[in-house]
Amino acid sequence: MALNRVYLRKRIQSVNFCVRTHNIGNAMERTDIDKLKDRIWITERCHMKAEKRKRFLEYYFHITLALYALASIAILLFQNAPATAGFGNIMTFTSICTLSISLLIFGFKFGESAAQHRSCYLDLQRLRIDNTNCAAELNQKYVNKLGYYPNHSTSDYMSIAVSNIFTGSQHLKDPNGISIEFSLFTRLSYSMYLLSSRILIVIFLLSPIILVFIAIEA
Repeated sequence: MALNRVYLRKRIQSVNFCVRTHNIGNAMERTDIDKLKDRIWITERCHMKAEKRKRFLEYYFHITLALYALASIAILLFQNAPATAGFGNIMTFTSICTLSISLLIFGFKFGESAAQHRSCYLDLQRLRIDNTNCAAELNQKYVNKLGYYPNHSTSDYMSIAVSNIFTGSQHLKDPNGISIEFSLFTRLSYSMYLLSSRILIVIFLLSPIILVFIAIEA
């Protein structure tokens, strides 16, 4: 009887050890899945930013193209003085800009690219609520889905990750729960990119109006 009790006690301890080991294994697997879903969430937000950027560029270049076309018409209608060399140069520049923007819109296909980014982040949203319990299987699905869509740019990721350009540590955390940090050089480069891109956007948008006034005065 004593031997049976000893054997039974060891058996119970062995079963309890197996149960604890199984629970720890499940906890680690859930943690891996949570990390992967955080990674999917970041990628999803980057593609949202990419779609927004592509839509903006599509509308921006359409508006700019229309302004250059209107500028060409306005220059021809309101030019009172005889044509000069400067006037001809302005008309040539305006025509070249109109043609270049048309080719740019057609070549880069901003609308089509924006639609692809939208499809990508919608697929990633569905994947993130997937009930798959295996991290390896979920990761394979994640990689397969990304293979069907274009990649987002570094600026899209930076617009998500950078919450304060004056500090290295950001609010966004990586899948391990650690705050993302950027060096001073990276933050300065991103700031210069933002500033220069916005200045160019404003200048390029206002240039047709400026050309009209210059041509009329020429």
